[in-house]
Amino acid sequence: MIVGSAASCEFHFALPCTIESSESSRRIAWDCLYNKARSPMGYVPAIINCKIVAEYENNEFRRVIERNGVRIVQDVRLYGATWRIEFHHIDDEDTSYIYNQLRITASGDILYVMGVVNTARWLNNARLNPKMFVDQCAYFEAALNAAGRRLAADMER
Repeated sequence: MIVGSAASCEFHFALPCTIESSESSRRIAWDCLYNKARSPMGYVPAIINCKIVAEYENNEFRRVIERNGVRIVQDVRLYGATWRIEFHHIDDEDTSYIYNQLRITASGDILYVMGVVNTARWLNNARLNPKMFVDQCAYFEAALNAAGRRLAADMER
């Protein structure tokens, strides 16, 4: 699903996790999502290096290096009560933040959701070059599928 506004655009992809939604499985799922935030290699194919540079009670700062050489500094905000982690990009003219979240469906399954909130600059450029939407969808779909498979495997351990 794609949701857009004048200032941002979000891409949502949901992947059902393969464990039932008990209190202990939700705790395990959150711990796995937190571990992914601390060490994303193996979950996100584009990331080849990640270093936590500062830690606080509900957030941490990290430096990420992507496979294409792009370096990103992120303020990682942890919202345990809503099972959400936001990766706010510092000094990025295109991406405001990326989020990962766990949700419970009406049938009780745990869903893993990933989204991106782009800046107005990115959205304006994408209107001129619609292939940017296609490329971003492909990037996040690949990231979601890889991370979702890894999270599901981690939760079964």
